[in-house]
Amino acid sequence: MQHTVELHESFDNPFTWRWVTRGAEEWKAMFSTPAGMYDIKIFVSEFGESTWAITFGPANQDDGDAKYGVFNFGNQTMASRILATVLDVLKDFTQTHDTIQQYFFQSLEPSRTKLYLRMVQRFLGSLLPGWTVEMTRGKQYGDSFVLKKNDDRRE
Repeated sequence: MQHTVELHESFDNPFTWRWVTRGAEEWKAMFSTPAGMYDIKIFVSEFGESTWAITFGPANQDDGDAKYGVFNFGNQTMASRILATVLDVLKDFTQTHDTIQQYFFQSLEPSRTKLYLRMVQRFLGSLLPGWTVEMTRGKQYGDSFVLKKNDDRRE
């Protein structure tokens, strides 16, 4: 039971982060962990201006390296704090970009997919009220997640 309490508290305890890039098509935040610097990139996806993609991982990596996400932590609390930071950055970004309709991200490993899905399902409603999550299982490129803004307008 103690492990569950620590895990929940770590979700409520994101790392301190800061914006380092605020461009028309890409924003980037950085934060420090005991394992080193991480960055979070939010950028216009290939699906159009209202869909933005999210990547995060150790800072200063070549984008082609694809080592993004949470890895090499024997500590679930650390991974939870990293994901809490990603969600905190996403919340801040969404508050300044009200035209965004959806976010897209992927998971290449089944264990990460389970962690991402649990976290998004648990915290999406409080961080991004009115948003939902859809997950699609993939083979070659991993599982895909789409966070969608609900359209409350009635016609």
